[in-house]
Amino acid sequence: EKSLAGLHVGDKKTVRVVPEEAYGAMDPKAYKEFQKAQFPPDVPLKVGTLVEARSPKGERLLVKILEIKDKSIILDFNHPLAGKELEFHVEVLNIV
Repeated sequence: EKSLAGLHVGDKKTVRVVPEEAYGAMDPKAYKEFQKAQFPPDVPLKVGTLVEARSPKGERLLVKILEIKDKSIILDFNHPLAGKELEFHVEVLNIV
C-alpha cells in the first residue's frame, strides 16, 4: 500500500515486495515430520504434492510434501509464497 501513495488515476506502476514485507522468509521450523502410516492410502506421496491437513483448531491447511523417507514424510507448513519476492503491476482506476 505504501508504494501506491501519491499515485493518481491513470498512473501505472510495478511494485516489488520483498519476502519480509509479504509472507516472510522460509522458516525451517515449519517443517514437521509425520509417520507414513498417518496418511490415507489414497494420498499421492510425491515430493511437491500439496496435501490437506488440519490445525489443532480444525482449520484447513494446504501443506507441501518436502521429503519422503522410508517410514516418514516431512511436510512444509510455510505459506506457499514465503521466501518469494512478489511483483505486482498496478494501474490506478479510481480513488475513493
